[in-house]
Amino acid sequence: MPNQPTQNPVFTHPDMKQYFDTLPKFVQETITQSGASLNTLQDLKACAENVMKKQG
Repeated sequence: MPNQPTQNPVFTHPDMKQYFDTLPKFVQETITQSGASLNTLQDLKACAENVMKKQG
């Protein structure tokens, strides 16, 4: 089961949430559904870039 939004730093850390909100919807959905453990903004950026590369 993916992390609940209240436990996931992507949704609770202001910098991570701000960056996440700028991502295309398909990237947001992929990251959310993956359940990946993203604890830093750098983790989130790397994951988002990886998702976008795979789509390209």
